[in-house]
Amino acid sequence: MTIFLKLLKSNLLVLLIASSISACSITSINQDLVANNQQNIQNIDNYTASGSMAIFEKKTKLSSRFYVIKKLNNYELTLNGLTGSTIFRLEKNQNGTQITDQDGKIYFDKETNTLVKQLTGLSIPADILPNILKGDISNFSSYTTNEQGLPESAELNGFQIKYEQYQEYNSRLLPKRITILGTDLKIRININKWEL
Repeated sequence: MTIFLKLLKSNLLVLLIASSISACSITSINQDLVANNQQNIQNIDNYTASGSMAIFEKKTKLSSRFYVIKKLNNYELTLNGLTGSTIFRLEKNQNGTQITDQDGKIYFDKETNTLVKQLTGLSIPADILPNILKGDISNFSSYTTNEQGLPESAELNGFQIKYEQYQEYNSRLLPKRITILGTDLKIRININKWEL
């Protein structure tokens, strides 16, 4: 049984997710802040972000809380079930990626996306998740920006990333709501808290 199916069975309650996608929105923005934002975003090597994540695959839905710690080239992603228990932990460093499932079993591979696909059956851009979360589109194959110059959508390796809402934190504009679209897959991310 894949981790994805275990997650679904371990969570008796599923958060209601609004199905409407709002346009990328920002309240009054300082234009100097926007001009320097992408450079500032690229320079963020260390951060933590937390919020909610909903994964829709074909007819299946999974809701969880997430917590990301990014330090230089390393990062950790923890998914917690609705009851607060850790159901998935991914740790990536220069040696490769380690995933610990809810039963404490540990799996390792040099390639992040391969390991996630092997354990969950999902093709997701796990290797670049830290850049997606902070809105760093510098290595994406194509992207568009909104009228304020902030990323609105981006494409990389068959995934489309939509930046739907931003929030100001420490004189930077950081994503608040993101949707990642892939083949038969949609991931909605709502970031409630940033720490830089």
